[in-house]
Amino acid sequence: MEIRQLMYLTQIAKEKSYTVAAQKLHVSQPALSKMIKNLEIELGVPIFIHSRRNPELTDIGKSIVEESCKILESVENLSKSIEDTINLKKGNVAVGIPPVISTVYFPKVISGFQSMFPDIKLNVVEAGAEEVQEKILNGLIDIGFVIMPVDEKRVDVYPVTHDLSVLLVNKDHPLACRQKINTKDLKNERFILLDDSYMLHHHILYACRKAGFEANVDFQTSQWDLIVRMVSYNQGISILPRPILKEFKASIPSIKEVIIDDPIFKWKVIMILKKGHYVTYAMRAFIRFVEKEFYNKR
Repeated sequence: MEIRQLMYLTQIAKEKSYTVAAQKLHVSQPALSKMIKNLEIELGVPIFIHSRRNPELTDIGKSIVEESCKILESVENLSKSIEDTINLKKGNVAVGIPPVISTVYFPKVISGFQSMFPDIKLNVVEAGAEEVQEKILNGLIDIGFVIMPVDEKRVDVYPVTHDLSVLLVNKDHPLACRQKINTKDLKNERFILLDDSYMLHHHILYACRKAGFEANVDFQTSQWDLIVRMVSYNQGISILPRPILKEFKASIPSIKEVIIDDPIFKWKVIMILKKGHYVTYAMRAFIRFVEKEFYNKR
């Protein structure tokens, strides 16, 4: 059994198609089919149900693919370890960051890291929190920034920072005079929200349902600066991460933020890595830099 065979096998299982797998592996379909047949003869067990139009794993085939994935990950980790030794203090780090987190916290972080480690290349992927987690688990990125909670059985967690999402209203709104409100106080309000590509959108809808009503969403957008402007014209209310609003306070005095007494609007930003994933020198350097950067702000 060869590593190349395991790579081909897992690719077929992933794509559920010999044709697509062959294209991605840059081999011919007949060669791929022959390799699987030879592997089945070598192991003495059927890996796929060949009577089906699309390849479907047998029960033993599923176990073989599962173990193959573990072996391939170990080989990849070994390769990265050797590369680390040869290219000390160099490397690449693929980082996934949701839009809100990247806008609020990371321009300065990325700039500072690249100044300190000019030979480490950062590949920043901007994606929603759910997509970031999916890419981490699929090995498509090395480090992800998300908001708790996450499945800590599948990822390693590194705390970064914490803050609040707060109610945003026009200064003349009746709630503007309050220091703190409950979610139920928003029952008859018109909401202007970030769209459903943001986790905050779902948190707001969930909090309203939990308080006994459906949020009356008048407008949603991916642009938080547009939301702030609309609230400043008293077109509705919104809930946004408090750090974002720091950018607007001085330039738009007609808005007011109010604390919401609901645990769902307290959030923690964390870094996540896939459990068992080899941590390269470049990854360790980035993790330590981020931890130090935010520790100094506490």
